[in-house]
Amino acid sequence: MSFSLEQKQKALQLYDETKSVTMVIVRLGYPTRQCLYRWLREKRAYKVFKSTEEIHQYSRASFTSIRGDKIKYSSSLL
Repeated sequence: MSFSLEQKQKALQLYDETKSVTMVIVRLGYPTRQCLYRWLREKRAYKVFKSTEEIHQYSRASFTSIRGDKIKYSSSLL
């Protein structure tokens, strides 16, 4: 069974409020435990990805040295 984005968001929001997979399933009647755990893993992975992207964006920024030289940092240096 596939779920709409709204259903997924509602389930994840309810989980954030209750911190209980069982309560989400009992209150909403969906999804399965396995499905909700998968959504939670995806949500955590997305948060890690977003924070990693912010680090990489910062690391690619250019800075000016005291002497006025342009210095470019690369994420490969991290």
